[in-house]
Amino acid sequence: MRKDSNQLSQCGRFSEDGEEFILDRRDLEPREWHNCLWNDRFIAQITSGGGGQSFFRHVGGIRTMLNRGPRRIYLRDSASKDLLVFPTASAEAVFGQGYMTWRGDWRGIRIELQISVTDELPAELWTVRLTDTTGKDRRLDLVGAMQMDLSGYPTVFHITGIRSEYDGGRNLLKFINIDVECEFPFFNGFAACDRQVEHYSASAVMFYGAHGKGSVDDPLCLRNGGSLTDTPYGGYGTLAALQTSVGLAGRQQAEVRFVFGSYDQLPELHQGIERMFASPVALRRGTTPEERAQNERFMMTTPDAELDRLFNSWAKHNLRFNIHWTRIYSRGFRDVLQDAMGASSLDPEQAGEKIRAALGHVYRSGRCVRAWDAVNTLQDQLYTDGPIWIPLALNAYLAETGDLALLDEVVPWHDGGEATIWEHLLAALGFLYGDRDARGLCRIHDGDWADMCQTLGREGRGVGVWLTIALYHAFNETGRLAAHLGKSEVFTQMRQRADEVKEAVNRHGWDGQWYRFAYNDDNRAVGTATAKEGRIYLNPQSWAVLSGLAEGERKAACLKSIDEELDSRVGPYLMAPAYTDVDRGVGSVTGNPSGLFENGSCYCHAALFKVVADCVAGRGERAYRTLRAVMPGGDADQQNENADCPPFAFTNSRAAMCHPYLAGRSVGLWTTGTVAWSWLAVSEWILGVRKTFDGLIIDPCIPAAWPGFSVRRRFRGCEYAIRVENPDRVEHGVREVRVDGQPLAGRVLPVRPGKTVNVLAIMGNA
Repeated sequence: MRKDSNQLSQCGRFSEDGEEFILDRRDLEPREWHNCLWNDRFIAQITSGGGGQSFFRHVGGIRTMLNRGPRRIYLRDSASKDLLVFPTASAEAVFGQGYMTWRGDWRGIRIELQISVTDELPAELWTVRLTDTTGKDRRLDLVGAMQMDLSGYPTVFHITGIRSEYDGGRNLLKFINIDVECEFPFFNGFAACDRQVEHYSASAVMFYGAHGKGSVDDPLCLRNGGSLTDTPYGGYGTLAALQTSVGLAGRQQAEVRFVFGSYDQLPELHQGIERMFASPVALRRGTTPEERAQNERFMMTTPDAELDRLFNSWAKHNLRFNIHWTRIYSRGFRDVLQDAMGASSLDPEQAGEKIRAALGHVYRSGRCVRAWDAVNTLQDQLYTDGPIWIPLALNAYLAETGDLALLDEVVPWHDGGEATIWEHLLAALGFLYGDRDARGLCRIHDGDWADMCQTLGREGRGVGVWLTIALYHAFNETGRLAAHLGKSEVFTQMRQRADEVKEAVNRHGWDGQWYRFAYNDDNRAVGTATAKEGRIYLNPQSWAVLSGLAEGERKAACLKSIDEELDSRVGPYLMAPAYTDVDRGVGSVTGNPSGLFENGSCYCHAALFKVVADCVAGRGERAYRTLRAVMPGGDADQQNENADCPPFAFTNSRAAMCHPYLAGRSVGLWTTGTVAWSWLAVSEWILGVRKTFDGLIIDPCIPAAWPGFSVRRRFRGCEYAIRVENPDRVEHGVREVRVDGQPLAGRVLPVRPGKTVNVLAIMGNA
């Protein structure tokens, strides 16, 4: 199954600065990749062929779906009447950070179309640049067209009531929602142009042609030199199409802008359009100054150029997307907190805001909601892993900023009243600690981290071994914080509770070679060597190691079981063997196709837990190998014929090698916990530049072949220039650290705000 190790270069390449992926052979693209463009309330998911969807998100999860179809511009030479539909299959598609651009040539005209999302409106801004290369005078007709959807609110008859109006003075086509069932704002749509509009169409039927007479790539109304028909919407499909004309005099360049979006009130719409059209818009938007400053908080140079390119640029961009949009379909409690963990070193302000928002969804009992702003029914299911992530996110933020005052801030309880963030933390851990069975294992209820194992504890008796291991880790993390705060009583309580649940896990969770995953409502062990399928689960093994719960021979056995039972060339499997028979005592995972999704795939989010466990165990080579397998554009994508993950966007999972024809294929791009945990695994564990409450420490865990690496890190107002040397070619261990040429006593680097601190760390046996 191995292909050319430079497989991805066959269809495209990265720009020199690494911030663009240029797809110049769309015919070799393994799937139609998409880019994500967004602001705080609007997102456009745009494919390499101009397809995809865009929508406005309301508070509470309701969406205005703006479109679900292709985006096209139509260019016609007024003299010859020849028509171009763009982007063409041969056009170069450029995936940028904040924009999509297509470039092509036609009849001596260089064409560039860029789509971006700006802050002025919930809308897509299309910038068309036309350049004559012949020296002739040209007259061109230009049409921008997008199918409008404007659905997303509850309806009785599944028919949206829409009226269109054309405002010639503003070159503005409006779609006004008049449905008596629509009680929400922003279900109106619009299209506008910064040039004089000569014709328009609001009717998909009149544009494409009824009864299959035309199509998006052959619109009936533009055949034989025709024009848009100035037709209002009259049913059977809304479409926003605007036609203008462009003159080019010998090698001249012209720029035309269209904007397509949704709106609430007309005055705000008019002002937003004026702002968008009044300011010049660069064809290459790129990262903003604020985003670039975030990127520069952590920059690395290693022997792996692909790793550097990904984590110096696209990984941060993907993480920014997740901190704004979580998983798109909802604000998952644990998702928000894990994204905050990752973002704490790049955008601590946003991380703090997300922590506050999440803790406002904790009940006074300490129970955490499953999700909010959700478009499905996930909000109030009792998923019991929510409390686990609170101390992990808090400690990441507090170690980065030193802002201990956050703990005294007052936030609401989900069911009324309010309390400090510290009180929310203790209540949540207390809820999970109090909801254990006679063995001391935590009850699962509707689920824990493994979403599709949702019937393990639905009747209230099933318990989780992984869940209890994770509670052990949460108690220790809270104990660390309590010790730093000088709260000795809480510290003692956390230590006692951690010891208690550790004993329960080791007594009732150990299977002989590895830790079980759970006991279901019928008290049947899941993740046991006696089972035919689902014998071993990854998370209990990795978390037992990363938390320190597994020690000595059991720690070694956990790692050995991962290596021998779960690891593969596409990364470690979530469990093995994959299920082939439905087991209603486990959950929907057993009904998934074997080797896909949570049923024994390489679930990349969980694979990163394993990378951290490797680093805790000092296994630099193993950690790096797994990272290279799961990262976009890495070894799994370079060595498998089914590989289809874009080299710039993280994936949630890859199909297992046991699948007969999908092995290595990716599922779930952009919106995944893989992003935050990849960033944490690389920055804090493999490179080992790890934040603590007292400051940074240097604790790398790398392949022995690496001679060293360097990092520039901004932390608490200080600039660290860190160089790590590995003369003895070890995987782990630092024998000496020098700060500004002087030996460092202890492990914590000094914090000198406003200064540059030069650090040299020499790896080796102490």
